[in-house]
Amino acid sequence: MISWAVLDVVHLGDGAGVEATDWRQKASHKMSETMIEAEQAWVTHKFDEAGGVREMVEEEWLLSNGTGAFCSGTVIGSNTRRYHGLLCACKHPPVGRELLVGQMVERLDLLKENEAMQSLEFSTCEFRDEQGEATVYAPQGLHMLKSFERGLDVGWVYEWNNVGFERRINLHWKKQAATLTYRMWGFDAEEFKGGVLQLAPMMLIRDFHELLRHDDPEQPRVAGDGKVLRVWRGDTAATLSASEGWFGEAQDWWYNVYYRVERDRGLGDQEDYFIPGMFTVELDQARMQKAVDRESAYEVTVTIALGEQAAEPERENVERLVHLEKIANKLAHDGKKGESIVGDKALIRQLANNFAIASDDFVVDRWVGDERLSTILAGFPWFADWGRDTFIALPGLMLTTGRYEEAKGALRTFARFIQNGLVPNLFDDYDDKAAHYNTVDGSLWFVHAAVQYVKLSGDKASWREWLAEACVKIIEAYRVGTDYHIHMEEDGLIHAGDPESQLTWMDAKRDGIAFTPRYGKPVEINALWYNALMSLKEALRDAKMPEHATEYGKLAGLVKKSFIDLFWREDLGCLFDCVHVGDNGHVHKDSAIRPNMVFAISLPHSPLPQAKAKRVLEMAREKLLTPVGMRTLSEDNPQFERYYTGDQFNRDKAYHQGTIWPWPIGAFAEGVLRVGKFSKKSRKEAFAVIEPLCERVLGRGVGQLHEIFEAQPIEDAKAAYSHRAVGCWAQAWSISEVLRVLMMIERGK
Repeated sequence: MISWAVLDVVHLGDGAGVEATDWRQKASHKMSETMIEAEQAWVTHKFDEAGGVREMVEEEWLLSNGTGAFCSGTVIGSNTRRYHGLLCACKHPPVGRELLVGQMVERLDLLKENEAMQSLEFSTCEFRDEQGEATVYAPQGLHMLKSFERGLDVGWVYEWNNVGFERRINLHWKKQAATLTYRMWGFDAEEFKGGVLQLAPMMLIRDFHELLRHDDPEQPRVAGDGKVLRVWRGDTAATLSASEGWFGEAQDWWYNVYYRVERDRGLGDQEDYFIPGMFTVELDQARMQKAVDRESAYEVTVTIALGEQAAEPERENVERLVHLEKIANKLAHDGKKGESIVGDKALIRQLANNFAIASDDFVVDRWVGDERLSTILAGFPWFADWGRDTFIALPGLMLTTGRYEEAKGALRTFARFIQNGLVPNLFDDYDDKAAHYNTVDGSLWFVHAAVQYVKLSGDKASWREWLAEACVKIIEAYRVGTDYHIHMEEDGLIHAGDPESQLTWMDAKRDGIAFTPRYGKPVEINALWYNALMSLKEALRDAKMPEHATEYGKLAGLVKKSFIDLFWREDLGCLFDCVHVGDNGHVHKDSAIRPNMVFAISLPHSPLPQAKAKRVLEMAREKLLTPVGMRTLSEDNPQFERYYTGDQFNRDKAYHQGTIWPWPIGAFAEGVLRVGKFSKKSRKEAFAVIEPLCERVLGRGVGQLHEIFEAQPIEDAKAAYSHRAVGCWAQAWSISEVLRVLMMIERGK
């Protein structure tokens, strides 16, 4: 049985929604052992009369549906990014994304007995004042906002006197459609004798990276027919349909809606919304009188769909409910296999339920030829499926959750595209058959994920039929040399790239400048290389490839010795980040302290002896660990960047020069477990490392974890909110790594 917690958050301006000492009790306080329901909330933000609404403008929500489509926005109901909207649909799932509808202008006119009209506007948009400085809200629905809820859908509740108004959004499972549900109640029969609900869609129909302006050469075209509205722009159509009332065409534009996050990113921050007209619903007086509370509310729905066919309303999808319950049950069950470190059974269950949905957000279908397979979107809103991200995230999102068939599908998707021993770095945003291969670590993470998949699923048939062969192709290509100067040198270690290329996960480059040039022999690449050889030494015997198994075992011995000789730094007790030989033959060893060295102690096969592994762990703890992830560069380095803001150049410059990433904290926590040999002490220590991120998922993260956080701490903020969240607000490997090590901690292995 799936149960959901409600986390009440009041006075959120300082990020201290719940006390640091009692977040676990708060998270599990309102648990109820009930079946999962589509409208049952598991994160709730309540706003009291003193306010607290505006402080939540930076907190974002996400709904996804297994196709790459999504809808998103902020907790207060305004849009602060060009990516926010009621439906971002995929024309070529899981890519080809277009944002169809930004918001809905919502107005409820109530006719009083004295013939006066009371008009209530519930939507909220942001604009700049005449000086271009302060934010102006119009309409100002946020002033009536009482609560926000996030479950399998999202909802807002507004109140004016005794009148209640609720908006809910549900994204249709595996379809390019969404349902808006409006509920109204509290109409005093002695005060009101009628009412009209007016809904004006704010249309965009544009590439989700772009902005729409009123003078764009490609103007929208409109056709209204009773309860159905169709709007075209270019070759894309969107269809909206109301459950009652009628659509009246009255074309207009809302100019210069402001996106504060885009301003922070140094990008265009204003957009024009096209208003094609308005849905009008004259409320039936008898139904109004029966709508005394939320349970008996007067209900109206509007559907939004990609294409010219109207969608039927969808409130829940049984297939998805069963699917999510299966995942949550596995997580909760596996969490009971060891002596619990979390301790609170209700909290374990709550974490399982939350991570079930959070992990599900990123798993999508991808057609390869005539076969429907699976893949992982790296992050919302803008990332597609990247090879590196997919195979780092796969163990947490698919193996930990028992989604073995989809894990096999993801491996098969990328195996089909292996080229010269390289898996794709990413698939193209606009051509679902095009791939880019500029990565050295993606293929090694593929091998790691493949071996873990077979170990946990027991699928030896796939291993023998195609998966082992794919892994061997990768190893052999790296040995003899492949694209991007990737090759094994005489010492058995892998060299990759040149001064112009960026092939590791620290790949930021702008205007011809590589901000973290890591060509040569990067430390984590060679840790992955050693792990791949050792893993295949064992696994290839099951694939009837004993000659490769023996050969890789011998090579691993050479790699282990060379790794220690080349990367070990005795003076600080850590590892050099990257080593390359210059044109003059001089060996350059990069002494920057980065989290890449942690992978040498976290993977199943480490090239380091225990004493050295322990010293690496302590150096990483001292220089890089924060409550929300790992700094990408130690603070004492002159290239350290405290803030992630400004235009693309400045943000790329800071991306891996101090900016905090949550995903490497998984490797650090696993390193704690492995160095501590999974003792109870090490398990407690590892949980303490990820606990703030668990808290964030249940609180102001609104069910997700960001891609990155600024390096500069926020003064006097509690651990979970100690750094400003930036980048994508939902990142696959951030969720997957916290989930993966959480279950490791609970299982004790």
